[in-house]
Amino acid sequence: MFLCKLVFFRTRFEIADFVVKLGIVSIAGSNKGILIEVEYLPCMLSQHTWGLTVEFMQGFLGSAVNIQMPSTLEKKANDFYTPADTVHQYLEQFSAFRKFAQQA
Repeated sequence: MFLCKLVFFRTRFEIADFVVKLGIVSIAGSNKGILIEVEYLPCMLSQHTWGLTVEFMQGFLGSAVNIQMPSTLEKKANDFYTPADTVHQYLEQFSAFRKFAQQA
C-alpha cells in the first residue's frame, strides 16, 4: 500500500484575478510530482471559466496543460463550484499518482 501525502502549499501567487498554489506530492517518502491549483476568483461556474483558466495555465505551462475539463467539473459544469469539488479533484490526482508509482 502506498501512502500518498500532499506537503502543504509552500508557494501561493496572486496574479490579477487568479490564485496559483503549488504543492509537492510524496509517496512513501519520495517526491513524485507537483500539483498546481489555479483558481479564478470572479466566477464560480466552471463552465464559464474553464477556457480562460486553460489559457492562463498555458501561459506558464505551455502544451503540458490538458485542455479537457476534469470529469468532476464536467458533471457540475452549470453548478456553483464548492470546496468539495476541490477535494474530488485532489482525490483524482492522488489516484493518478498512485497508479503511476505502482507502474514504476
